[in-house]
Amino acid sequence: MKKSKTRIFVNKTISANLLIYIKDKQHHFLKNVIRVKINDTIRIFDGITGEWLSKILSVNKNNTILRVTEKTKNMIQASDIWLIFSLIKQHRMNIVIQKA
Repeated sequence: MKKSKTRIFVNKTISANLLIYIKDKQHHFLKNVIRVKINDTIRIFDGITGEWLSKILSVNKNNTILRVTEKTKNMIQASDIWLIFSLIKQHRMNIVIQKA
């Protein structure tokens, strides 16, 4: 069993023992670029619950099937960031906004 440093974003809430079907570009990446095999582990995250370990159950022509096994990290809430500046001429304000 190979441990991967690859992280995949999943657009659904993740929970333990969930089956996830990876399709399209992420499936191409796992199958052809990373070349995952059955029983390899992949880290997945959803931006809500945190990061989870998952095990490859199947790699088909059209999709990759993962089973979520365990939670490795909780989601960390980012702090609120502000950019405050005084009123300046239009050209300089555009530069400030662009560089921010």
